[in-house]
Amino acid sequence: MKVLIADDHKVVRLGLALIVKEEFPSAEISQAGNASEVYQHLRAHQFDLMLMDLKMPETDSLMMLEQILIIDPSLKVLIISLNPERIFALRYLKSGAYGYVQKSEDDATIKKAIIKVSEGKKYMSEEVVELMTEYLRNGNTSNPFGQLAKREFDVAMHLINGLTPGEICQLMDLQPPTVSTYKNRVFEKLNIKTIHELMEMAKQNSII
Repeated sequence: MKVLIADDHKVVRLGLALIVKEEFPSAEISQAGNASEVYQHLRAHQFDLMLMDLKMPETDSLMMLEQILIIDPSLKVLIISLNPERIFALRYLKSGAYGYVQKSEDDATIKKAIIKVSEGKKYMSEEVVELMTEYLRNGNTSNPFGQLAKREFDVAMHLINGLTPGEICQLMDLQPPTVSTYKNRVFEKLNIKTIHELMEMAKQNSII
């Protein structure tokens, strides 16, 4: 089995590699610390499994997941992130990830997720299953950010991470009026008027 581990922290990559090796001793493991390295590996080799962090340097993680699955539609991607699953998991699962697990989970849980995804099965925690059930029943969830469309969510996260509108334009390859429109929609849907209110909402939902 060939595994690609994508995380901007080397110590995390090494830790995940050890967990993979415990279960799959013969696994061939490659590592990437940024989006460019991810794309280089994917274009050069065929991988069975990818373990991917959300906060990779100089990239939009949802856009990167899209590009990854364009390069290799059959790749099984497991998101392993500090970002709260209540806010992020459903969005990434709907975008093609096979599973989502938080880095704060113990090694046994992370190993369970890796094994399940490597077998081509979806991995979701009980909380995410409940969110999925709530979404299917009501068309929404208790996650206030869940009502945002894909690009609206991207812009909201970039604003929360402190990016300026100009930096968002460059990162997402959008024109300033488009970013402004997305920002206005975010504020309207979340019923807020300022970046400060957006940051407070992010804090309340453990995004920051």
